[in-house]
Amino acid sequence: NWVRSVAVSPLWHSAGFVYEPTRYRLTGFCRSWQKPDSSRWLTSTEPSKIIHKFCEAQAEQAPFAAYVSQLAGLNKQWGELTQQIGMAAMKNPDEVGAASMDYLMYSGYVILGYFWLRMALVAQAKLAAGEGDAAFYQTKLATCEFYFKRLLPRTAAHLAAAQAGSACMMDLPAAHFAL
Repeated sequence: NWVRSVAVSPLWHSAGFVYEPTRYRLTGFCRSWQKPDSSRWLTSTEPSKIIHKFCEAQAEQAPFAAYVSQLAGLNKQWGELTQQIGMAAMKNPDEVGAASMDYLMYSGYVILGYFWLRMALVAQAKLAAGEGDAAFYQTKLATCEFYFKRLLPRTAAHLAAAQAGSACMMDLPAAHFAL
């Protein structure tokens, strides 16, 4: 298990999580989501809450309703995935390490989807008002469409991999990692 622990440890440290060889503990601090009026770092559930509130507020935005719905669904799924991994980790701490990379990729895709949708809303408003560089804002809209149609669907593969469990990884004897 030590060999596997060393392989997982840098990933969790770089992601803002703390990995301990004897057990896994998610501290969930995310510095980029700091509240402007507080010195407290937001916990890992805060980004999901922010996205949820955003999707509720933007649900009726006609040109982006499908993207808002897609993002809201993925955000809900993200919360469910977090709970699934947490529950599995209570039975077997190796589950967190096995799911870590795909969980972080899934999270990143959802968060970037949120930011692209926010940029698209601003771009649409600027175009409607006739402000700024129209080509720049049209490019933002096109990139948002590309992201939601071509990149965001990758979450399905990361979801499946994160839910696959640790058995296929942990059944390999530690000695075989040297081969």
